[in-house]
Amino acid sequence: MAAIDDFKAAVAAEDTLIDQAVAFIKGTPDVIAAAVALQASNDDAALAALQADVQAHADALTSALPAPTVTPSTPAVEPIPTA
Repeated sequence: MAAIDDFKAAVAAEDTLIDQAVAFIKGTPDVIAAAVALQASNDDAALAALQADVQAHADALTSALPAPTVTPSTPAVEPIPTA
């Protein structure tokens, strides 16, 4: 029974990670709008802080995702026959 409980916990952790990633991605337009507003107001310190926050979240998301294990292959291109 412990294996099932461990599996349920792992699935819940994955769900949480996915939910956090989705929230981060959905929030990106708001972050961009805030950056534009800060740039327009010449608030360089606030803009730098916002950029640092976005970078920290992006870094956390990147480190949480597994590295790709399969390298995509380039499909062979067949020459077009000429009549």
